[in-house]
Amino acid sequence: MSLSKPAAGCTAVGLVTLLACGGNSQPAPNVPDTPPAVAGTSAAPPATATTEAPAASATSTPAGPADSAAATPASPPPTLAGKIGGVDFVAKVAQTAGPIMKDGRVLVAIADYSASCTTAHTSAAGEHTLGLMVPWKVGSVDFAKTMKPPKKGQMPDAFFNTVGADGKLAGVPYKATGTIEVVSVPGADKPVGHLKFDLKSGTDTMKGEIDVSDCGFGTVSK
Repeated sequence: MSLSKPAAGCTAVGLVTLLACGGNSQPAPNVPDTPPAVAGTSAAPPATATTEAPAASATSTPAGPADSAAATPASPPPTLAGKIGGVDFVAKVAQTAGPIMKDGRVLVAIADYSASCTTAHTSAAGEHTLGLMVPWKVGSVDFAKTMKPPKKGQMPDAFFNTVGADGKLAGVPYKATGTIEVVSVPGADKPVGHLKFDLKSGTDTMKGEIDVSDCGFGTVSK
């Protein structure tokens, strides 16, 4: 398939750069006009004139949400790294880049640059992003059997995008053998999932683990 090329310095929210900046010819389905909030967060309710905060008590009280969050250990840094097409690829962040599709898969974007679900990112020369349609349920995935070849006019299930020296984005399909293990998926109690990779493409390998942030695209209506 042909992959469109955006203007130099393309800016998009998080890793939606894959879709909004010409990573493929198919627009992102159900992408909101404003950046989605990271799942599991919410704005504080507005204060009211009729409600006063209770007086401080000398007795101990159960730990609140902030205390619980502080006690939660931070996610381990990603270890996912290898080569794709002979190019070194050391993953820094992974995010969902679209809704969960009717077949239960979701587009996961993995980048070798820093990004977040709510912060705009301006592409820079030399950046790489690996896009994968991953079955969004716990279990091991046979890469070659799961990543279907692209149909005419559609993006591949696995592709590798590179920002060139001119700032333009170019992508190629990514073919490999091996497994991706979905260790966990995001839920109401945790807005991140976790993936483990053991892939080989020719003489190149891609191995390691990484957390995946849920950027709040929801699910395609059935």
